[in-house]
Amino acid sequence: SNKLVKYIEVPYHPVKLSEVPESDYIVVLSGMVQHIKDDVYEWSDPDRFFAGIKLLNANKGRKIIYTGGFLPWELKKKTEGELLKNKSLEFGIDENNIFKNFPLATVLRPSVVYSSDDNFTTNFMTLLNRLPFFPLYYGGSSKFAPIHCSDLTDVIFNVISNNVNSKIIECVGPEIISFKEILEKLLNLIGKKRLLIPMPLPVAQI
Repeated sequence: SNKLVKYIEVPYHPVKLSEVPESDYIVVLSGMVQHIKDDVYEWSDPDRFFAGIKLLNANKGRKIIYTGGFLPWELKKKTEGELLKNKSLEFGIDENNIFKNFPLATVLRPSVVYSSDDNFTTNFMTLLNRLPFFPLYYGGSSKFAPIHCSDLTDVIFNVISNNVNSKIIECVGPEIISFKEILEKLLNLIGKKRLLIPMPLPVAQI
């Protein structure tokens, strides 16, 4: 998702609301919330969230599409979609009216997104290359269905072009793979051997 955000946002700069042309759809990408500890979160870059609501309220688009996801080490924490929903409640929006207020809203929930040089795989490759061992939370048994960046963009395009009105769409790839298997594949790609050691959660939280 970071690669997609960079590709879309880099050539552009914020403009006045009056200068934004009307469009059929508003796409709000995730990656705006940072987990601190336990149930404490903070904004890291909330511009897209607030801009999306502002554009929709100004009738700059007739449909808003939200994407959201989670990180492998935060499986039991709230997804960003849940956090944004709760943030909407803090703004006084009735929980029963969140979708009612935006009847054409579509939420995309992608699994791990990967590409040729995405942050997810490159960051793990760097860590695996430098560390003599790598900790596995939940024994590395957490399951994922990674989706390629191009497939996710195809989903967004199909939602827009086919006027899909589903409220929530789970975006997953064709293969179900554990976190440990992902690390093993990455180790094979960089030609390294590392110890993958199960780590108790109490130790990880220190």
